[in-house]
Parts: sequence; C-alpha cells; structure tokens
Amino acid sequence: MKKFLTPVLLLTLGSLAVASPVKLSNVQINESIKNTFGPDIKINYTKFKIDHSLDLQEKTGNINLDLYPETAVVKPVLFDSILKGKDTLDVANHKLITFRSNKVNFTEDNKVSSISGVLTVKNKSLPISFKATSFVCQGEVGSRTCDVSLHAPLDRTKLGLNYGTSIGLSKQAPIDIKLKVKE
Repeated sequence: MKKFLTPVLLLTLGSLAVASPVKLSNVQINESIKNTFGPDIKINYTKFKIDHSLDLQEKTGNINLDLYPETAVVKPVLFDSILKGKDTLDVANHKLITFRSNKVNFTEDNKVSSISGVLTVKNKSLPISFKATSFVCQGEVGSRTCDVSLHAPLDRTKLGLNYGTSIGLSKQAPIDIKLKVKE
C-alpha cells in the first residue's frame, strides 16, 4: 500500500485538528462501471500523487490529485486493454489524469465537507465535486486512526469516454477515494 507523510489537511477532512504531520496509508482510488451483461468493471488506480494545502482559520485551501492510468488494475482483466486502449483512456498518448481543486467547502465546525474542482482526462475537462461520505476514528486524540471516504459521481460520456454504452456499460463511473490516517 502507498504510504505518505502529510500535514494536517487529511485530518481536517473529519473531526481531527492536530498541528503535527500524520501518517497516511492504505490509500485506494477506485472507479466502477456497471455492466448490464456481465460483471461490473472495477478500476483500481495504483500509482498516484496527492498534493494539498489548507488553512482552517481562513477556510481556504486546495487538493490536487494526479492519476497514472497506465498502471491501473482493471477487473475483469478482459477489459484492461479495452479501457486503456485508443478508444477509451488512450494511455499510450495520455499518461495522466488530473484533478485540480478550485474550492474546498467547510462545515460550521471547520471540517471539510466537499472538494470541488476540475477533472481532466485526455485533454478534456469537467467540473466535479468530491463529498466526504465518512470519517470514522478509533482511539484517543493524539493516537487515533481514522478511515476517510470521499465520493464523486462521474458521467464518463461528458469526457468523451463512450465505449460500451450502446451495449450495456453504464455512463456512470463514480470515483471513490478511501484512506487511513494516523495521528
């Protein structure tokens, strides 16, 4: 699993407010495409980069994400070359999928509730918003471990990724991010 050292940002996605770095582990970034005629297609992004900054007092910040689709694991494997091929993600010519935030939204008690920005795939951009769907902690303040989940709905056809829609593959390809943070 990917392991990173990150500042207080990830803790503020929920209820933590600690001024020291936290350890981030077990990061998972997945997409799922429903398939009417067979198993759903699952895409697990295995190589990615997260860059961020956040000011809780001013309620400002940004979160940026780079995904490297060429290294994604696709299940069932039958769809791997199709999804990475020229008619879909075209990983030979497009090595990066990016999300650049333009607004971090906060709750009344300074928790991040959603992150809005622009998703770019194959030089096509689309506004998208990740919503914090859960933040579950165990342990005492200063030594807690928290599981965080973020979700963003995505109509892949708005990015020109239409493959299979005429034969039963859903237009929807929501993105889910799960991670574990430790104080």
